[in-house]
Amino acid sequence: NKIAEIDADMKLLQDAEDNYYLSVDSLLNLSSRAKELFESSEIEEKRQLIKLVLQNLKMEGNLVRYSYLNPFDKIAKYSELKTWLPDEDSNLGP
Repeated sequence: NKIAEIDADMKLLQDAEDNYYLSVDSLLNLSSRAKELFESSEIEEKRQLIKLVLQNLKMEGNLVRYSYLNPFDKIAKYSELKTWLPDEDSNLGP
C-alpha cells in the first residue's frame, strides 16, 4: 500500500531529523563544558578529547599550533562572532 510506504518514509525522515537535533544539542553542550571536562579528566581522557577536537598539533617554541577538526572548527569560528545575537534582547520574548 502506497500510503503505508509514504508513512514509513516520513517516520524515517522524522527520526533522522530528531537524531540530528539531539546530536547538535549534545555537541553544543559538550563544547560549552569542554574546559571543565578537560581539566577534570585523567591523562588518557585528555588525549582522547584532544584527538577528537584538534589536528595538526605542532610546537613552535613555547607555542602550540593546531587546527580544529570538523565540526569544532565551525563552533570555534562562530563563537568569536557577535552576529549570533546582534542585539542583547534579540532572542527574548515579551
